Amino acid sequence: RFFRGLPSKCPSADHLQSPFVKESFNQSKMDGFWYELAMKDCTQLRMCSCQTSNKQNDGDTLHDEFSLECAGDTYFANLTFALQPTPGVLHATWNSIIPLVDRIIWPNMVVDVEEDDEGNYEWMIEFQCIQGRSFFGVEWIAFYAFNFYSRRYNVPGRVNIMEARARERGLGPFIDHWKPMAIIDHSSDCLYGH
Repeated sequence: RFFRGLPSKCPSADHLQSPFVKESFNQSKMDGFWYELAMKDCTQLRMCSCQTSNKQNDGDTLHDEFSLECAGDTYFANLTFALQPTPGVLHATWNSIIPLVDRIIWPNMVVDVEEDDEGNYEWMIEFQCIQGRSFFGVEWIAFYAFNFYSRRYNVPGRVNIMEARARERGLGPFIDHWKPMAIIDHSSDCLYGH
């Protein structure tokens, strides 16, 4: 039942990425501060809010300091993304205190972006997917998640626009699967970066 409605294999960058990302993606435009507007992670509980991401390029590496707020405190985590040959595809590792988690490679793909009038990335959709090992010939997806990031958190209708674009790109089965997409609360109660 958990896998009902999902494809049996993780979609490829060629299948999901917008033509703009395939042809013109510029990793340096990921630099800076982002607000996570919406997300879905097939493993994550939804007890937190105010998620942000501060991304910094360093050659073929992208560093991401991620923050979220739970129970009145701000928590930070950081990831390191290694640039891959396909534009907009990066492999992430957590820099945590849990050695097992640090060993997992988390494939991350930029699915689509929207530029502002000056050519900067104004919003971005990221998708992560890990293919499970075939089990008696049955293919399955072991993990998936997606994130809607924006430079601003208070633009009316932005999540709807991003969801429509994500569906156009083929993320509909993941948006509709199991539990609904989480809309992130960025209220005045946020402690960090707001």
